[in-house]
Amino acid sequence: MRWHHGAVWLLPVLALRPAPAATTFASRPPVASVTEQVAGVTTADMDGDGDMDVVTAEYANTVAWYRNEGGTPPTFTRRIVDPGASGPITVAAGDVDGDGDVDIFSANFNNEGIVWYQNPTWTKRVVSGFWVGAWGVEVADVDGDGDLDGIGGLTQTKCGPPLACPGVEWYDNDGSATPGFTARPVAARRVGANTVRAADVDGDGDLDILSVDTANDQVVWFDNDGAHPPGWTERLVTAAVDDPWGVFAADLDRDGDVDVLTASVEDDTVAWHENDGQVPPSFTQHVVSTANAVPMSIHAADFDGDGDMDPLVGTWDSAVLLWYENDGAAPPAFTEHVIGGCGGAESITAARLDGDADVDALCAENVGRRTLWWENQANYLDGDGDGVRDGLDCAPGNGGAFAIPPEIAGVAFSSRTSLRWRSRASASGTATLYDVLRGPLAALPVGPGSDEVCAADGSAATSLGAATAPLPGTGFYYLVRGSTVCGVGSYGLASAGPERDSNACP
Repeated sequence: MRWHHGAVWLLPVLALRPAPAATTFASRPPVASVTEQVAGVTTADMDGDGDMDVVTAEYANTVAWYRNEGGTPPTFTRRIVDPGASGPITVAAGDVDGDGDVDIFSANFNNEGIVWYQNPTWTKRVVSGFWVGAWGVEVADVDGDGDLDGIGGLTQTKCGPPLACPGVEWYDNDGSATPGFTARPVAARRVGANTVRAADVDGDGDLDILSVDTANDQVVWFDNDGAHPPGWTERLVTAAVDDPWGVFAADLDRDGDVDVLTASVEDDTVAWHENDGQVPPSFTQHVVSTANAVPMSIHAADFDGDGDMDPLVGTWDSAVLLWYENDGAAPPAFTEHVIGGCGGAESITAARLDGDADVDALCAENVGRRTLWWENQANYLDGDGDGVRDGLDCAPGNGGAFAIPPEIAGVAFSSRTSLRWRSRASASGTATLYDVLRGPLAALPVGPGSDEVCAADGSAATSLGAATAPLPGTGFYYLVRGSTVCGVGSYGLASAGPERDSNACP
C-alpha cells in the first residue's frame, strides 16, 4: 500500500457490472514527432498542474517530457530532460525523493545503465551502471518503507567476466532528500529482462517482481519474503511462450488476485495467465489472440467503463495498436478492436490525457519516430472532476468523497504504508477475511450501492484526519474487502458475484 498525495480511497466492488459505454478511439495529433526512434513512453503529472503529461525515451540520446497544455483535445510542449542519454529505451516515473514532484528513471541501454533524473533540475545520477543492455525499468516501494525504489532488468545475454550479469536488480532508496540507491540482486543469472513490473502477485501485502526472460522463453515472478531488505524466490508463471517481450499485472477475472498478461513475439501470442489464488499461486494460460504478427507491448485498463480490465496490445510487424474488450465472464472472453496504426509499438500505456473520465491510449512508435495517442470517445460524464464517471460515483457532485462498506469501520493509516481497520458485525458471522487492494484512480472499478456509506474525505467516520483528495487522475484508490469466512459475501449480503464470496471456503 502507498500513501499518495495524502489521500486514501476506500471503496467496495460493484455488485452488478455497469453497462459498458460504446467505446471507439479518435486519432489525435501526435504528442511528438522526432528524429529518433521512440522506444519508451509513460505518463505522470510532471508539473503538478492536475493533468497527465507524457514522458519518453527517444533512443539514441534523448529523455524528454511533454507538457500537457490542456485544450480540446490537449496539445503538448516538448521539454528536454537529458539530451545526452546513451540509448534510453525504457522510462518510469515517480516521486523518488519525496519532495512532491515526479522524478524519472531511465534504462539507458548503450553504456550508462539505470539512471534517475531529479525534478526540476533534471540532474542525472547513475543508479546501477551496465556496460550494455539495461532495458527493463520500474519505480515502486519494493521494501515497504514508504519511499520509492527502482527495479532494473538486463537483457544482454552475452555478458560474463569481466562483465557482471545481474539479470534483475532492485535499487534500495535510502530516504534522504537526494536519495542514494543501493543495487541489490533479485536474480543473479542471465535473464533477458526487457520488461519488469512490480505487483503483489501472491496477495501477501508486499510487492513482488514480474519479469520476462527472452533468453530462456519464460515469464517469471520473484516472491518478496517481506524482510528488510527482502529476499527473493524465483517462481514460474509460464514457459509456454516463445520470446516473451511484454508482461503486465491485472485482475482480469475480477476474483481479487493478480493475473498476468503476456505478449510474445515469436509465437504471435497474447495470453493471460490465471492466478489460482493459492500461496504461492500457480497460473493457467488462456490465449487471447494469435492473429497479429509480433505482439510486443502489453498493458491493461478499463477502456469501456464496465468495471473490468481490458488488455491493450502493441504489435511490431502488424504495426497496430489493439484493445481487447473483456466480457466479464468467468473466465472472461475477449473481443478484438483496432485502435489505430503504430509502427513498431515497443512501448504502450493508457491514461486520462484530456478532461473527461475515460482512459485514452498511447503508443511509442519506434519505426515512425512519433509518440501517438488516441482519444477514447466513450466520453463519460465526470461532474466533480475526481476521475470517477458520474454513473459509478457515490457522490458525483463531490470530488473529495469516497465510499466505504458497512462491514468496515475505523479505517486509518497506522503508518505511511499500512492501513488498519476494525470489523462491524456481519449478518453471516463474525469470522472475517480481509484484503486490501490498490489501483490507479483512472481505473476505478467501483460504483454506488444502497449499502455503501459515502463519506466526505477526511471525515471523522473514517479516522483519516486532515487527508485531502489528490488532484484528478493523480491518486490511487484503496479497496478494502471483508469477506466472512464461509458466508455469502462481503458488501451487501444479498449480492452475488465472485468478489463477494470468500476464497477460504470450497
